Amino acid sequence: MLRSCLPRIAFWLALGAGCADVPVDPYHVPRAEFAARVHTIAVAPVSAAQRGIGSGKGAAERLVALIVARLQRHGLATVSPAEVAAAQMRIVEAHGGLFDPMTGAPDPAKVDAVRLELLAELGARFHADAVLFPVVTVVSAPFSQARAEWCGTLQEVYARTDNALPWLAASSAANGATGTIPASCLVARIQDVAGATLYENQGGIEVIETFDGTRFTARPPAELFADLDRLEAAVGLALDALPGGAEPARR
Repeated sequence: MLRSCLPRIAFWLALGAGCADVPVDPYHVPRAEFAARVHTIAVAPVSAAQRGIGSGKGAAERLVALIVARLQRHGLATVSPAEVAAAQMRIVEAHGGLFDPMTGAPDPAKVDAVRLELLAELGARFHADAVLFPVVTVVSAPFSQARAEWCGTLQEVYARTDNALPWLAASSAANGATGTIPASCLVARIQDVAGATLYENQGGIEVIETFDGTRFTARPPAELFADLDRLEAAVGLALDALPGGAEPARR
């Protein structure tokens, strides 16, 4: 029963890691201190609003595999999301779940207790120095000239089709409009095993609706998280300021 609720549990644990706006400087400690302290990172399962991640098979797994690969590219050892998920489920079960059985709402005290116990266990069992909580959020992306811009990325807001005429017409109609459109964004939060946030950054993934100049249309859920190039670009935006990569950009 609890296993089927893993995405929901991961979502609340990730929110417990902090949900403030991502700062201009991704580091909460000096970059040199991060590099000296963090050598092994445990990667938690991706948590997301279902609307943002879609329903395509393996969508979350594709994203987390790219996150693990990017961390390793930066010279960091990793603890797999499967190990983190197993520990997380066992701790949640030991606490009797995270949610109030009467209201169905998360119990903040339980969420915090489970998160801190999970962090401590990952440090003790796997010698993790920190844990990365990947969260996919849905934001309102401003658009103009038929292009949305958010979380460091850009994307056209009209849907391309095999028949050029409809999407060219939509492009022309959308080109003169301005507004906002729902879009997904990866937020990567890294905490040490005592629960202190060390790093927090983001990368835009994709628009989850299209606009034809007069109306918005939700993209098919199976279509979301299917573009590996956009997923990899979002992971790069969120993680490439880590040691071993470029100096963090000043946004």
